[in-house]
Amino acid sequence: MKNFLLLTLLLLGTIKGGRILGGDVNLNYANAGSMTELSFSFMLSNPITSNNFILLALPFPFHSALIPAFPATEGLSSPLGVLVTYQYMDNNNNILPSSYYCRVLTDTIDSSNYYIQFYALDRKTIIPIPANTWFYLTLQIQTTTPLSYQTSNSVLQIEISTVSSVWPNAIVYDDNLAFNYF
Repeated sequence: MKNFLLLTLLLLGTIKGGRILGGDVNLNYANAGSMTELSFSFMLSNPITSNNFILLALPFPFHSALIPAFPATEGLSSPLGVLVTYQYMDNNNNILPSSYYCRVLTDTIDSSNYYIQFYALDRKTIIPIPANTWFYLTLQIQTTTPLSYQTSNSVLQIEISTVSSVWPNAIVYDDNLAFNYF
């Protein structure tokens, strides 16, 4: 029993759970008062590999349809009607001009949880996401279908985590369950 307690304490000391820092949320209400774009900055406490994901939980779906993911990923689909991009930020919180695409996966047509990975410039290679680097993530709604999910006069919450896989029992590396409100 004593050895078990020592081993448990040793393992707990090696776990590196952290927080995800965030900046202001920027919204664009370009479609008759409905939000069509959501952007925010964030920084991870711990790096993630190209096999890991950012899990973004939004208050409502941003997509209008689903297609099979390529490569296939544990029964998830690629959402259509939403474009997700990222940009690097410099040390003065200026957004750098180059924009890169993201791989995005979701469960169902009405899901508002998105598993995100960053593509390299070639739009084929998934890259690791380093710690202590600011990024600017943008989600653009490209069809009118998701606009019907939006509700007015309510405070909406964004949650963000980094996870080891898309499975429900995935390891959570960093998280911020109250990342931002709008």
